[in-house]
Amino acid sequence: MSCRVEVDSASANAFEIEVIKMIALPAAAFSSLGLLIGSLAGLTISPIVVGLITALFAFVGGSAVAFVGQLNRDQLQLASVAVLCLSTFMLVGVVGGSLIRANNLFILNLDQRAKAQENAVSTGNNYMRQNLKALRDDLKSSLADGRTTLDEACEELRTATTQGR
Repeated sequence: MSCRVEVDSASANAFEIEVIKMIALPAAAFSSLGLLIGSLAGLTISPIVVGLITALFAFVGGSAVAFVGQLNRDQLQLASVAVLCLSTFMLVGVVGGSLIRANNLFILNLDQRAKAQENAVSTGNNYMRQNLKALRDDLKSSLADGRTTLDEACEELRTATTQGR
C-alpha cells in the first residue's frame, strides 16, 4: 500500500523560494557582517582588534554551544551556514583589508601613493622596531633589578638586532 501526494508545480516553486529565502538571507547577512568586520580588522594596525576578534569568535562559538541542544536539525543547519559565512567572509575581509593597507590603495593620487610607499620602506619594519623597544624595556628593568649585567644586556641586544628578532 503506497500513499502518493500530488503537488502542483506552482506550490512546489513557492516552497523552494521560501527555503532559499530561509537560507540565503541569513547567509548574506552574516557574510556581509563578516566582510565588514574582517575589512576593518585588516585595515587597522591597532592591537585591540585582535582582542575584539577573539571576543567575537568566543561569543559566536559560546552561543552556538549553549543553544545546540535546543535547536532542531533545520535550525542547526541554518546556524552552521551562518557561522560558516561569517568566518569565511571575515577571512576574506582581513586579507583584503591588509592588502589595501599594505599597498596604500586608498590613496588615489599615484604620486602620493608612491611617496607613501617610499616612506613605509624608509622607516623600516614597525614590527621589528616595536619588538626592539619591548626588549630594550625588558633589559632596562633587568639591569635595574640586577638580574643581568651590562655585558649580557648588550650581547642580547646585539643578537636581537643582527638576527632580526
